[in-house]
Amino acid sequence: MKVAVIADENTSLAFRLIGIKEVYVARSKWDAEKAVKVVREMSHIGIVLIGESVADYIKEEIEEWKKSRRGIYPIIMIVPDIKSVEEEREDPLRGMIKRSIGVDILAKR
Repeated sequence: MKVAVIADENTSLAFRLIGIKEVYVARSKWDAEKAVKVVREMSHIGIVLIGESVADYIKEEIEEWKKSRRGIYPIIMIVPDIKSVEEEREDPLRGMIKRSIGVDILAKR
């Protein structure tokens, strides 16, 4: 299984530098939708990382993709991108753990 990335230019460059080959730059909603269509057709992709700013363009497509996939692959993760400003938001991985076991194990007491 391989990794694919759909993100802005700077984030895409960072992933290319660490050796990921399936990297798609999305400068607009149209670019992001086109990249999702291409990646969905690839049967060898096990993990799809989508930059946060790009995910904002295509929330509906991502949700539809998650619902339509067979099995657990590909795993689709929204990752903070280089442009992201730190805000009060729930960590996507933390949210998945909370949904799967029903408890927020990282909650501060």
